[in-house]
Parts: sequence; structure tokens; C-alpha cells
Amino acid sequence: MKTKRKFTLVELLAVMGIITILAGIAIGVVQFARKKTGEARTTATLEIIKMGLEQYKQKYGYYLPISGGEYVEFHTDYVDSANDAKDNNKGNFNQFIDYNALIGQGKASGVTTGRHCYYIKDGFGAPIYYCYPGKINKTGYDLGSCGPNNNIGAGGVRISTESNTNGTCKTETPDADDFETFGQGDDITNCKR
Repeated sequence: MKTKRKFTLVELLAVMGIITILAGIAIGVVQFARKKTGEARTTATLEIIKMGLEQYKQKYGYYLPISGGEYVEFHTDYVDSANDAKDNNKGNFNQFIDYNALIGQGKASGVTTGRHCYYIKDGFGAPIYYCYPGKINKTGYDLGSCGPNNNIGAGGVRISTESNTNGTCKTETPDADDFETFGQGDDITNCKR
């Protein structure tokens, strides 16, 4: 009569080691894919904004003056809904942004009722920053995201975001000095240094 062979402790440890290594590789691949997806979404969002800014300048002769020469979270004018942006606000920046494309991909945040503005987010759910006139692009504007690590520039200030009671995203606004390295590191901007 044959007896069943049992696994030894060494064999079990070897199998667990192999499983751990494979799990580590899988987690790394998933994180890499998420980072690349976030970067692609951010780039697409920045292109939509840039097209809107160019159309705005073509119509009014200057870029959107929401920043006063300092870096601010990119936001649009106050609207009641995405449709209101196109129907009732013909004299402002809303007419140049395709809200439905942004909202459909989770890029624009704002409450669904009442007047609000859209704070357009990057592919990582963090703010996109805008400065006109630009501090780096002196003849235009600076526009960009702090990238996957959510730090301004080369390891600078980390941006924290939290939701407030009405469902919009509020962020801790960095100081002007925090943007000295904006465009460095893994920032995704139109103003790489």
C-alpha cells in the first residue's frame, strides 16, 4: 500500500516565495499601468484646455484672466450645469470647453445642482494649475499638473486634496513660492524647465 507523500517545510516555503515574487511583479505592473493611464488622461485634459484657451484668445485677444499672474487651480466660470455652459454663458470661457467629455471621464468636479464652477482635475484627481501671464512662458501662460507624485516640481510641496460637504473638491492652495520648481520632475506641463 502506497502512502501519500507530504510536502516538506522547505518545499512549502519555496512555493510561498515564488508566489510572493509573482505577486510583487504583478503589483508593479498594475502600478505602472495606472501611472501611464493617469499621465495619458492628464495630457488629454491639458490639450482640451489648451485648445479652449487658444479659442478664447482668438476671440478676445488675451488668455483667460483668472489667475492675476499667480498660480491658481484651473477652473471655469460659474454655471448651473454642463448644458448651461454652452447655452447661457456665451461671453465666457465655458463656451470653449467640452464639459461632457471632461465630466464623462471624471475630470471635472462640481456639484450637480446650484451654481458652481468646474475645477478641472488631472488624471490623478489632483488640481491642474494655471498662471497668466506665465512665469515660465513669458509670452503666454503656464498650465500643468503636478504629476503622479502630486508634488510641485522636483520634490517640492505635496498637494493635499479633500472633499467638502457639497461634493466639490477643495485643495490646500500652495504659496506662490512653492511654484519655483513648477515644470520640473514629473510635472506634466506646457512649461518644462
